[in-house]
Amino acid sequence: MKLPHAAAVAAMAMALLLLTSGYLAAQEEITPYSRTVKESRAWIGLRGGQFLPGDDVLREVYGTGGLLLGLTAGLDIHRSGSFALAAAVDAGRFSRTGASTLSGIPASLTLVPVAASIQARFGAGGLAFWLEAGGKIVFYTEDSEWALSRGSALGFLAGGGAELALGSGPALQAFVRWSQAEEKMDGFTVHLGGWEIGASLVYRFRI
Repeated sequence: MKLPHAAAVAAMAMALLLLTSGYLAAQEEITPYSRTVKESRAWIGLRGGQFLPGDDVLREVYGTGGLLLGLTAGLDIHRSGSFALAAAVDAGRFSRTGASTLSGIPASLTLVPVAASIQARFGAGGLAFWLEAGGKIVFYTEDSEWALSRGSALGFLAGGGAELALGSGPALQAFVRWSQAEEKMDGFTVHLGGWEIGASLVYRFRI
């Protein structure tokens, strides 16, 4: 998936959340974001979406992308009205099989990214938006008839998203993120980051 396509998917997800928020707000079935932030400082939930590798070689061997599933959690560390500064962490798993473009030998790749970020959150009604920046570590395992490679790569991330409150506790999030992480594998520098586009179902609670 090229960048314009990824941006279009993210824009559609944001628009859907905005329309849903407006409808539910008219029905008075959601909790205002300012009240949600005030009453619940932390959240935890399930996270899933599409991971699009940023490395050309990985795309040739394992395809243009696949499912990334994991967990997410966070904590509002500063609040002022409808603004919140939050610390967030998430982890997931991406696994694909493929074959070498030169030899045709089967291979498998598993990535386990663990990320931590600071989010600037702001919103009104039942909808909030955020921008984030942080770091990540990607644990990888690549297995083929030739060799078994394991290791990790450090990198950074930047992204944004939206959160729709579904009540005083549950909320739906949509996100888009770009990450960069490079590692030497079999003598080559491989980019283990890329685009992540997806959604999370979380539950907010007091601590």
